Amino acid sequence: MSSDKDIEEIREEKLKKLKNQQEESESNAEEQQEQAREQLLRKILTEDARKRLKNVSLVDEDKATEVENILIRMCQQNQIHAEVTESQMKSILSEVSTDKKFNIKGMSSRRNN
Repeated sequence: MSSDKDIEEIREEKLKKLKNQQEESESNAEEQQEQAREQLLRKILTEDARKRLKNVSLVDEDKATEVENILIRMCQQNQIHAEVTESQMKSILSEVSTDKKFNIKGMSSRRNN
């Protein structure tokens, strides 16, 4: 009888350890993903553009995240060929605010259909 309790305690302990390891692994993966995201944004944004985006995130975190996602997606699709400047960031932010699509090369915009 007591060996059954011992076995059950050992199982519970192992299960707790496995859950903790899984949580740590997920946390590490999320941390690495966030670091890669920040590194990419540092690479494609000028210092002034990063500051502007940071200021926007203080006021409207969802909008800043949306702009970050757009920039990352554009970078992955090779649509960004030079650092994004503050003036380009302003254009992107205003276009996101008015819900337009845009092209960073010439900053030409077209309305969504």
